[in-house]
Amino acid sequence: MGKSDEYYYDYLDDNDRFADQMNGALFQGEQVVSPDELEEELSEVERIIEAQKRVGNYDAGQICAALTR
Repeated sequence: MGKSDEYYYDYLDDNDRFADQMNGALFQGEQVVSPDELEEELSEVERIIEAQKRVGNYDAGQICAALTR
């Protein structure tokens, strides 16, 4: 994972670009994915941080349980 990955992820942060990429790669250009219907998903790190806040500590077992709630 280097700068080229970061550039690509930044590029795909735009919903129009992401939808175009998915439609081209998965659906042979058919407009299945609409940019208006896309929602941002938390990254794995953000999910862990949110779980830690709910649990109130850094216990790995409790964090894993909180991630599945």
